[in-house]
Amino acid sequence: MAKALKKVPVWEYFTEVSPGKAQCNICDKIISMGASTSTSKNTTNMWSHLKHIHPEVSEEAKKKRDKKDPSQPSVSQLFEHKTGWKDTDPRSLKIDAAIIEMIAIDNQPFSVVSDVGFKRLMSLMEPRYKAPFMAFTTDRWSGATESLMSLTGHFISEDWSRRQVVLNVKPMIGSHSASYIQETFLNMLGDWDIATERVVLVLRDGGANMVKGMRLAELPDLSCTARTLQLIVNEGLSSQRAVLDIIAILKSCATHFGHSVLAKQRLRAIQEEVGVPVHNIIQAVPTRWNSTLHMLQRMYEQRRALNVYAGEHGHISCLSATQWDIVCNLIDTLAPIEEVTMEMSNSETSAACIIPSVSVLKLMLREEGPSSAGIKTLRKTMLDSLTRRFSKAEETKILVLATLLDPRYKARAFASEETLEKGKKWLKDEAEEFAKLRDDDPCPPLEGPEQDEGLDPETKKQKIHQPTLVDTLYARVLGATAVSHEMYSFETEPECYLSEPVIERSDMPLQWWQNNETRFKTLAHLAKKFLCPPPSTVPSERVFSEVGMLYEARRSRLTGHHAHQLCFLHYNLRLLNFEY
Repeated sequence: MAKALKKVPVWEYFTEVSPGKAQCNICDKIISMGASTSTSKNTTNMWSHLKHIHPEVSEEAKKKRDKKDPSQPSVSQLFEHKTGWKDTDPRSLKIDAAIIEMIAIDNQPFSVVSDVGFKRLMSLMEPRYKAPFMAFTTDRWSGATESLMSLTGHFISEDWSRRQVVLNVKPMIGSHSASYIQETFLNMLGDWDIATERVVLVLRDGGANMVKGMRLAELPDLSCTARTLQLIVNEGLSSQRAVLDIIAILKSCATHFGHSVLAKQRLRAIQEEVGVPVHNIIQAVPTRWNSTLHMLQRMYEQRRALNVYAGEHGHISCLSATQWDIVCNLIDTLAPIEEVTMEMSNSETSAACIIPSVSVLKLMLREEGPSSAGIKTLRKTMLDSLTRRFSKAEETKILVLATLLDPRYKARAFASEETLEKGKKWLKDEAEEFAKLRDDDPCPPLEGPEQDEGLDPETKKQKIHQPTLVDTLYARVLGATAVSHEMYSFETEPECYLSEPVIERSDMPLQWWQNNETRFKTLAHLAKKFLCPPPSTVPSERVFSEVGMLYEARRSRLTGHHAHQLCFLHYNLRLLNFEY
């Protein structure tokens, strides 16, 4: 295997310095070969290094490689030869790889290669290809036969793009105790040679065993913010009997229309008659609090049609005018919380939004007016729960530094001057630590053309929308914005950065850092470190949405090990642009 690898043109630019490690002959960087044993080594990382660091050399190496590849047969040749390819034929191996890609990307069962339709398709496209019989295969997830734990990595790339990779989906065996979770999680890090000191933050659920497991692992951790908001909303909804009664009546109404086609048809006729939108009734789901909001919004929209339906056909209970007013006020209270929740679930959002979001929600819940009539107890319960559950937010280093390093927020969202002073000290400590790794003169005065901190007109993409209540509250919390083009030395970076006005909240913070990287070289490095964690575990939950598709009737015997392999390929083949 080792001799075969050495024949690959990429080895003209690398030297193996130790088992499983190759050194670039151009820049001296040490590259992993994936394993130390000769049977498991590969040149993937070496090709990737050339492509991203030495692109011209990469093109040259690819040309040499392509010359060694067998030429592709013409269309006529496909039908001239009837002899099947051997399993080791390079052309057969390429098709094997493409089929594996298809199964992983499209979540197809392995048995698809045995289906008659697939065989007929392959025989038409390439008669000489013989399809092989394939026997393959932290949020937590439990299915009918397996329990899994995921490890999804998040980082900011050299071009300031937010990246996510699914590193592991590990089968869990036996009792999921805190010590077992600790061992499993550390083993997943070990599989990728990730030292614990390189872990910035671990987002997890709020289960007691998961919390204790991360403590035992001595890793910086945080509960999923989206799940915490769900707990806060549920506490509020449960605090007021009148609200619970209204929700129970509307759930019963939704169940009636969900179980009867005739009821839906009758309601549709009434909707057209009274002139309300012809929409279906929405039912609330216990696991998603915002589904309760969506049900309330749809019911309020359809209140005239529902009142007519109750009068003509019965079967459902109608709300009084006072109860409909409470529904309206509930919607006004819950809608901003959903907006914040959706922002935290966005793949482009970082943990920097947590402290500002808490400040905005506190401001919203404290204010009284028409929208608080009848639900003051609910709003006070939510405010108390929000304050209690996020009481340590401004004492958490990662959250404070992430907020400071987001040019949309900086120090504007902090509740006290004490948090700012603490954040400045942490920022200074981190900058000094980074400076130790740099040259004696790490950041000399910069010369050259100034860089525009705004986005290029062709790449700047902002949402154009009417300001929402959340937008207005953010404006009150964060204040005015402005643009600066000054360049700073290393010693003055932190103070000068914080003294500049914040940018618009609709702007993209990573794009701002890309355009200002030469002005704040040290802080730019810290921004990549502290802006990479997401605020919630939604990315891991999405992994298990795919896992749920893997475990279906046609895959009842799929093992956790093979589920990990498929999930890894499904998410990460795209990141490699299918070049491996």
